[in-house]
Amino acid sequence: MQIKKNILYINFSSGWGGLEIFSFNLYQLMSQQSSYNIFFAVRQNTELAKRLINSRDKNNIIEFPHPKILNFQTYRKLNQFIKSKNIEIIHTFKSSDIRFSVISSKLLGLKNIKIIHHLQMLPGKPRKDIIHKFLYKYLDKLCVITEQMKNNVLKFWPVSENIIEIVYHSIDQTKYNIALSKNELKKKYNLPLDKKIIGIVGQVTEGKGQHILLQAFKNLAQRYNNFFLVIVGKTPQGEEEYYENLKKYIFENNLSDKIKLLGYCDNIPELMNCIDYFVLASKNETFGLVLIEAMAAGCIVLGSNAGGVPEIIEDNKNGFLFTPFDIRDLSDTLEKVLKLDDEQYAKIRKNAISTLSTKFSVSRFVEQMNNIYLK
Repeated sequence: MQIKKNILYINFSSGWGGLEIFSFNLYQLMSQQSSYNIFFAVRQNTELAKRLINSRDKNNIIEFPHPKILNFQTYRKLNQFIKSKNIEIIHTFKSSDIRFSVISSKLLGLKNIKIIHHLQMLPGKPRKDIIHKFLYKYLDKLCVITEQMKNNVLKFWPVSENIIEIVYHSIDQTKYNIALSKNELKKKYNLPLDKKIIGIVGQVTEGKGQHILLQAFKNLAQRYNNFFLVIVGKTPQGEEEYYENLKKYIFENNLSDKIKLLGYCDNIPELMNCIDYFVLASKNETFGLVLIEAMAAGCIVLGSNAGGVPEIIEDNKNGFLFTPFDIRDLSDTLEKVLKLDDEQYAKIRKNAISTLSTKFSVSRFVEQMNNIYLK
């Protein structure tokens, strides 16, 4: 009979964004593997806590009302839970939670615990002060999601290269095989049936570059009439003026019949299957998960040549790169893509699917995580 490893995930974040969604999805995925019993320590009454409790065995979820760095009760409760469940591995996702994992395990006598941290955000500030040097020396493995992130970690964090491992995000391609036809989906989202769809999906903020795509699209719209732009995403608090400026630009340039501001969409696979050409126009994207989502749906992808995007897109092979926030370069790249003949279009799509299968598949991701956990 196989002895399962007992693993504790810790994410005390109060929000619900990429970091929280990733930890939730990883818990769902790795809990299905026969080699592990996975528990999750989470802040009480958060969206993450609610989803975890509703998703699997709620007895595997431990909630903390007020997990604070200076509250010794948090460390003691964690330490007691770790001992009671014979935890062998602690996996954290929020950088501040490294402190909780180190103090509640290794500094309270549990020397054999393996500590893994999964970094999602690009480090931008040095953490080589005495406190971070002390805490981070206890890390056994640091997972990063791009080569660029690895380089930044080595620059800003007090860790050695031999504990860092690049673990690319993955995608389940089967979720993007939608039963409805493209025209049926276009009808559902009120998109024109007789036009090719250019799309951008992401939070509506200046850094995501919707205004850059708008201006590039305006240049194209003066010469072509068979394309339509859909802008998808929620406008975060504080970005309302940016959103209003987008609407104003559309109105003032007589583009209202060529562009749709769709707002938030909760079914990305369906939406992606409406889109023919997908654009990621961010100034600097840490990874670019939406790109592999778009690839899985069969879109031709265009992305800013910055951040982790060049680790996904191989220019002119499985997609196209353009200079970040360069309206002219984006316009020229879009025009080149829109002129692809059927053979070129099919080749780019085929190469994109091949990239997903070899580099961003769920099976590859799980194999890599198994190697990290079981070594």
